[in-house]
Amino acid sequence: MKNFIHYLKSFLKEHFNWLSYLATLFFCALLLYANYGLGLETELRSELKNWNRTYGDFLYFLIAQGGAYLISLVLVLGLGRKLKMLKSVQFFMLFLFGFLILAMDRSYHGYSAFRSHFSREAYLYFIYMVLELKSWVFLFIPLLILHLAYFKKYNFGLFGIRFQEVNFKPYFTLLLIMLPFVLVAAFTEGFQASYPIYPERIVNQLATSQNYPKTILVIGYELAYLLDFFTVELFFRGFLILGFIKVLGKEAVLPMAVTYCVLHFGKPMGEAISSIFGGYILGVFAYYSKNIWGGVFIHAGIAGLMELCAFLIKA
Repeated sequence: MKNFIHYLKSFLKEHFNWLSYLATLFFCALLLYANYGLGLETELRSELKNWNRTYGDFLYFLIAQGGAYLISLVLVLGLGRKLKMLKSVQFFMLFLFGFLILAMDRSYHGYSAFRSHFSREAYLYFIYMVLELKSWVFLFIPLLILHLAYFKKYNFGLFGIRFQEVNFKPYFTLLLIMLPFVLVAAFTEGFQASYPIYPERIVNQLATSQNYPKTILVIGYELAYLLDFFTVELFFRGFLILGFIKVLGKEAVLPMAVTYCVLHFGKPMGEAISSIFGGYILGVFAYYSKNIWGGVFIHAGIAGLMELCAFLIKA
């Protein structure tokens, strides 16, 4: 825990700039208003899908995620008089690579081609599994190839996936600190209406119609659900922080937090707002520790605890 506090203090001391931070918060506020107040996300996405049903979603996510990142980066660098960093060919290659694979991941709908191979119930369950696991194809594999081709020489493993010189004890401590809050939340009406997260109706129908063991279906989905947090951390705290350190240095953190907020559009506004601050803190941790385990433990650990509490309460 002391390390985390030290990281934040050091980062703010070395990096904090009132203009950059206020401009970033103002830009985030504009994005939040445009999405939740004006509904521009739904409108733009619909227009692009009407223009091209196949690639409309891909183009939307490329514009939304990549645009938010690039605009926030220009704000941060411009106010800090560091715009010359954008002249780097390496930056633009990494930027295009990263946001192209992210757009492919978020817009993938190819699972419809498998419809004829499943019963209705099995197909619905299959869709849920694909939605949780597709990032391992569209994010993990391309980032692994990039690591082997270019980043293997650096000392942060596969964009923060490393075990040498990593102390896991603080991460377990953080989970223990969060446990009481999860337990309190678990007994609220809203929590019990939303958790556990697995598609209960579809699982029950599939177990009944195909005589599949319900326990196996539930465990399979829960594992896929938790594994998705790993790829999220790999991309946002791994690639967007550690992958850009050589080009942007500490300036990589704020733009990552902004585009991480955009990732949460479609979820409750409170969750999108909290993702700005959560993404920023986890970005600082990744920057100094050169690993993504803090984010993985916090994200997947809390989600796992919430699922476990929900199952125990409903048992």
